[in-house]
Amino acid sequence: TYARGRAAEGAPASVADARRRDAQAFIEMHLCESAFSSRDVAEKLGVSMRYLQMLFAPLGMTPSVYIRNRRLELAAQSLMRGGPLRRVSDAAYSAGFNDLSYFCRVFRRRYKLAPRDYAREASPR
Repeated sequence: TYARGRAAEGAPASVADARRRDAQAFIEMHLCESAFSSRDVAEKLGVSMRYLQMLFAPLGMTPSVYIRNRRLELAAQSLMRGGPLRRVSDAAYSAGFNDLSYFCRVFRRRYKLAPRDYAREASPR
């Protein structure tokens, strides 16, 4: 359990950690919604965008980058499961991206492969 000022094992060490975990849980619930953004997270938590950015600073990224990375991870998992026959656009749109060329660009930057090549590499031979 969590007591103010003190954390039990497995509990957040601070209020900021608890807020960040709340933000992350909310992000997971809405990740695949293409219109979902960090502004929605700030509004849900009742905090400013600047405070939300401060919550994510210990992770070394902004909330927007966190959302993009989680969407990329979902798309990559989808491409792995579907193999080379999985349509890149289906993986992108189902993970919450709404711009296919942007998705391909950030996917390549993160995984060093185009999404189609990633699917081919991931499929059993």
